[in-house]
Amino acid sequence: MERSMENFKSNSRYPDWSMLPKKILEHLWKLLTIPDQAIASSVCKKWHSSTSNKANIWAPDIPWLITDIEDTSPHYSLFSISLQKIYKMEKPFLPLDNTFIVGSCKGWLVIRSEVEIFILNLFSKVRIDLPLRASQQHLLNSTPTVFTMSMCADLNPIIVAGVTFDGGLVWCNISDKEWKVYIGDEEYGNLAFYNDKLYAINHDGDKIDVFRIEDDELIPKGSMYATFPTTSPISDNFDIYLVESKGSLLVVKRHFEISSILGQTINFEIFKVQERIDDVSPHQLVKMESLEDQVLFVSGLYCESLPAKHCSMLQEDHIYFIGHHAKDDKCELGIFSVNEGSMHRVPLTDSTLNYPYWLCPRYAFACNCKYHDSTVLKRISDYETNV
Repeated sequence: MERSMENFKSNSRYPDWSMLPKKILEHLWKLLTIPDQAIASSVCKKWHSSTSNKANIWAPDIPWLITDIEDTSPHYSLFSISLQKIYKMEKPFLPLDNTFIVGSCKGWLVIRSEVEIFILNLFSKVRIDLPLRASQQHLLNSTPTVFTMSMCADLNPIIVAGVTFDGGLVWCNISDKEWKVYIGDEEYGNLAFYNDKLYAINHDGDKIDVFRIEDDELIPKGSMYATFPTTSPISDNFDIYLVESKGSLLVVKRHFEISSILGQTINFEIFKVQERIDDVSPHQLVKMESLEDQVLFVSGLYCESLPAKHCSMLQEDHIYFIGHHAKDDKCELGIFSVNEGSMHRVPLTDSTLNYPYWLCPRYAFACNCKYHDSTVLKRISDYETNV
């Protein structure tokens, strides 16, 4: 430590900032938000190493909005709500024709082109390739439209599961060469990992199937049949989400005026899943009148819950969502108060923000857990080195 400080002071007029001791750098990172850390990491290799390889850096931040200007653009557009400013971030891969963001989950982007599918942690520049083929068909022709991921303790993906365009259920381990397809009659609309199990809800929202992945097989563990405890239907047009929030599994219904494509969002309903405690008691959906100290972020078919204390400037017990502005066919940022049932809309007038996704700014780190073998770790390491 003392020698490092001596090296740093050796040229007092023009100090070598790359010689700052590692412990001081790590202390500085704890004072910065993750986007600021990403900017600082570009100063030199040592600063980049301090952010890329140090796990458990405390840096909560408000999710950003991310969108593609065009598929072949070398940059992403990211909008900071807290700073009310749009930034450009270079894509750490060669953009090809028809390469688009198709999802965002727990800080990872899901990106698909005609020749590849991969997940990307934009801030760590970590990429993990996913299969393009399914085990029971030549190509994965029915594209997954909703994704969820199970994570290890270091927040690296273990299993990726998805709902296809036609309501099918697929999944794979991150080292698999093919997607596995679940054969069943149900058409699903959303899914989430919760308590080491996979929960998938059908399009109508009245049935939740529960699975456990054992010995590389998706094993059904039962179903929940429940009637939504609402006194009168708000709208027959809705999207439905499953999301873990503060240790509970929630069902979120987003109601539209006309349809999810053409209509504005008019209301939200939130229900807590209460699993039966024995073989006799029924499953229940209990309507929630408050999110308490949580905040929900909704974009497209994705929903994520974060503690309000990690989202300075945002209000607890609120839902922040991307919606459709019916008058001028543009996107809008909506803010819904769960307790009051009121809604506030903010038009996104910038043309570069075309139906963006929420992106939680989180780092990914190489780990040595039992789920990530040397092949996966090598892929992460090589990618970070070459970018």
